[in-house]
Amino acid sequence: MSKRISNHARRLNGYIIPTAHEIWTASVLSMQRNPSHGIDLLDNLEAPRVGVEVKFILTSPILPESDYPSAWTTQNHQVDYNDGITCHWALGQYQLDRLVKDIKAQTPEEFESHVAKRELWLVAWDWMNQYPPSTVKYGNIFRYPKKSNLPETVRTIEVEKGLIHLTKGVSLTI
Repeated sequence: MSKRISNHARRLNGYIIPTAHEIWTASVLSMQRNPSHGIDLLDNLEAPRVGVEVKFILTSPILPESDYPSAWTTQNHQVDYNDGITCHWALGQYQLDRLVKDIKAQTPEEFESHVAKRELWLVAWDWMNQYPPSTVKYGNIFRYPKKSNLPETVRTIEVEKGLIHLTKGVSLTI
């Protein structure tokens, strides 16, 4: 693999894809991306009352669902982001109009043009506590919340390019 392809993959997965998901989620939730370190989205940058941490996994209309993960990856330190404000997890899945290897996007906006649809579950912050921290290579600590354990959906809202599911225990107004 050439260095150029390797660097593109790193930038795509480390910046472009997560940023595209944060921009979309902020838009459909009428929130703003946090310009500082910490939780991804805030309802008000001046005096935030609500925060949302965004995680997405890829699904495919082509391959069987079993070929894709049904769990998200969360860095353990992120569970401390709710200091002083009400927070929720935004756990989503998305489909693309082509294989990831065929995407040459250089910006989140270019990547967004390849997202076919999304589905997002808003989950109460404490729900993550059921997943124990797991230490992996190089001492990184992660949690792996499972889609199969998502709380009951109490309301579903259709939005641009997808669905938002409000789950039991979520106090967010959309």
